[in-house]
Amino acid sequence: MIKKWGQAAQDANLPPMINREIGIKGYRVIGVESISYERSEVHVAPKERPERCPCCGGDRLHSKGCYERRAKHLDLMARRCELVVHTRRWQCVDCHRSFVPAPPGIRPWCQSTEKLRKK
Repeated sequence: MIKKWGQAAQDANLPPMINREIGIKGYRVIGVESISYERSEVHVAPKERPERCPCCGGDRLHSKGCYERRAKHLDLMARRCELVVHTRRWQCVDCHRSFVPAPPGIRPWCQSTEKLRKK
């Protein structure tokens, strides 16, 4: 079960602390899921949608759906942490090509964040 950030979380000031802890700009935290005593998942989504198609530069984009991308991250509060990035595939209305914007802090084909790789 994902803990959504509602009024209780705002009262406890959890989102800013979690945002500082993950240390990657460009995401908004959706929620935190405690999988076990040793492991947590932080669910995030990109803050901004792409403005233009990387192929033709067109600005008319259509969402083709959502999916999750997982990446191992630095420990969070003494627990192994995994980022679950909720992202979208976009299609350009002009050239009909589809693309997925690169998530901040995660290189293509990598299963860990840059922060963890540099550690």
